[in-house]
Amino acid sequence: MDKLPIEGSSLTIVYAGPSLRADPKHRICPSILLMPPAQCGDILMARRLRPQAIALIDGVFEQNAAVWHKEILLAMEDGIRVYGSSSMGALRAAELHTFGMIGVGTIFSDYRDGLLLDDDEVAVRFVEAPWGYSCISDPMVNIRASVFRALQSGLLTSTECRSIIDINKRRFYSERNLADSIPEALGAHRNKREIEGIAAYFKGNGYVDQKQIDADTLMRQLLVDKHARTPHHIYPPVFRSVFLRKLQGDVLCRTFKPDTPGLPASEAASSRALSNWPQHIGIFQRLAVLLAAASSLSSGPTSAVNPNRAARLQKIEQWLETTRRTYKITKPTVNRFRKYLLVLHSPNPARIRAPGDAIPSAAFYWAAKIWAAIDAVAIEHGFHPAPGRVERLSDEFRKGLGLETTDDTFKWISRARFNLLTYRRFLQAYDRMLFLCDGFNMQLLGIASPVQDSVCWISDALSLIGATKNE
Repeated sequence: MDKLPIEGSSLTIVYAGPSLRADPKHRICPSILLMPPAQCGDILMARRLRPQAIALIDGVFEQNAAVWHKEILLAMEDGIRVYGSSSMGALRAAELHTFGMIGVGTIFSDYRDGLLLDDDEVAVRFVEAPWGYSCISDPMVNIRASVFRALQSGLLTSTECRSIIDINKRRFYSERNLADSIPEALGAHRNKREIEGIAAYFKGNGYVDQKQIDADTLMRQLLVDKHARTPHHIYPPVFRSVFLRKLQGDVLCRTFKPDTPGLPASEAASSRALSNWPQHIGIFQRLAVLLAAASSLSSGPTSAVNPNRAARLQKIEQWLETTRRTYKITKPTVNRFRKYLLVLHSPNPARIRAPGDAIPSAAFYWAAKIWAAIDAVAIEHGFHPAPGRVERLSDEFRKGLGLETTDDTFKWISRARFNLLTYRRFLQAYDRMLFLCDGFNMQLLGIASPVQDSVCWISDALSLIGATKNE
């Protein structure tokens, strides 16, 4: 069984970016793990490290999908304290505080109490910089806090404050800038010298970074709560929808950076192993997804997946042998699926050929065996692509390869040693694999058990092909 950090681990994971300008490590225990702004799946990954607490401050929402609410609920179901503040964290805490998420700071309170309603109030455009993160727009919550301070100090009137807020609120979030909006907002009320002075005030000490204030408050709260006993809550089981199960499957095929503290030994070994074959990560991840599906099938619709890796892999191999005999899967059939995988995962699509290295070759071999078995089960249960699905999949596939014209496509088909019939069969098999593996929809057919949350399938895949045998 994978070695896990001891129960009661003091590890605290903090997802932060532009809201936390200074390095917070000196303000909290040495076991803090500071991560970039969270995106969809990150908190599911964090659960594997068994942290004492997770603090969500910043998160992405435009370039990648945002953190799901159910990720947070699953973490709390595990007994992990989950905090939220400042930005994405304040939003999620306001939405989930009744379920046990701990909100910290003024922004959270304003969302919880209905004083703030729109998500764009905390949205900000930023870029990564050598020293951390650099904001290139101002969030509305900071604009409101800055304008309110100016009102209290007598620098602005209430009418002028409303004008500044309205102008920035009408702008797209990435174009908001408090100081730059002053000439437009106050041009009818102040002379040029006054306008320049007020703009300079907001560029300097007059700017209130409420998001940073709340982030600092959260870091202090984490320090206070470091030795606190986690409250015992009995959470109702989180419903694992098809979408959540798919996300779990995707996440369990990702790895952390090798130097991430608190990693189970097998995950650290997997991360190091992947760095040896960066051009073949795609096939390793594909094998991990196929292993997860095969494990579910080998366990049946009711049995749980074995938590012991050796026993789990042995059961999969036994299922593969039984399936091979039942459906008479021959070596040429496995070779056909191996060719499909080479088409999907060759580092150079223009030159489709098997890798020379033994480890990637083993990944293609095992993935082909599993895909052939799963495909036989899919056909046995009557699954076939919906009308028009193969054509849409072909369009997506061609676009991914940069095949813009019909002539380009025919040349590629010939180079891949397909004809129109075998190319269509490849797409049909690919569609069955996407449906039954990536979506884990075999559970809907009543022929497989749920995928086990605690298994890191990429580690299983690398162990199976011998990539981590010396770790």
